[in-house]
Amino acid sequence: MSPMLPESARRLLRCLVLVLPIVLCGAALAAQSQIVAFPTPALPTTADTVSIAVLPTCLEVLDPTRVGQTITLVSGLPVDPFFPCPVAGLFSLGTLPEGSYTLEQRDFSGTLFASRVFQVTAPSTHLNLLGGRFAVTASWTDPGGSHAVHTASAVQFSDESGYFWFFDPRNVELSVKVLDGTSINHHFWVFISSMTNVAYTVTVEDTAPGCPIFTTNCPTKTYTSKQGTNRNFIDLGSFSAP
Repeated sequence: MSPMLPESARRLLRCLVLVLPIVLCGAALAAQSQIVAFPTPALPTTADTVSIAVLPTCLEVLDPTRVGQTITLVSGLPVDPFFPCPVAGLFSLGTLPEGSYTLEQRDFSGTLFASRVFQVTAPSTHLNLLGGRFAVTASWTDPGGSHAVHTASAVQFSDESGYFWFFDPRNVELSVKVLDGTSINHHFWVFISSMTNVAYTVTVEDTAPGCPIFTTNCPTKTYTSKQGTNRNFIDLGSFSAP
């Protein structure tokens, strides 16, 4: 016959039986509430409608709140089991002033589990590539009856590349890349990839050495595609090293 436990030990065991599942459940819910969210577009300007995108999840996600430069997104408890999931979310913040913003992700208890910083910049009409040596602009012609010429909006993606949009900031029309190929053929290389049949002109200007940006004295090359065509360019010989 096994010895009986003291009354104090029995009370402790009963307490553990009641409390332990609650603790484990709370820890599981906290772990589940770590959703994946990010701002879109990835490189927003003050002209863009900025949204917070949430990858598919079975958790309740509350509308984000913004206080100053901090945006807080809270993920709650699991949704109703009869609710179809996982589902993605897209929460619009509207347009944002220029500046640096922090996206904070918190669980239902308010605990911070992830954060990221993103920049909102003023719209631009040119790319400054390879340390600013190459200035790139683009224009497009209205395919309607007016045939008006418009300046394309530019988004810098890296020091070597960027893209232009015409009608909608979510719709990329042209991407441009400039590479330093001087170790191979003593020239800089220009690549233009078109995703449109709208007439366009891309102007690439070499502002070095000591050439003021956007003047008539810099080595310049224009690349033109006519309406109704889709034309790409690979230029390995127009811009020589000094």
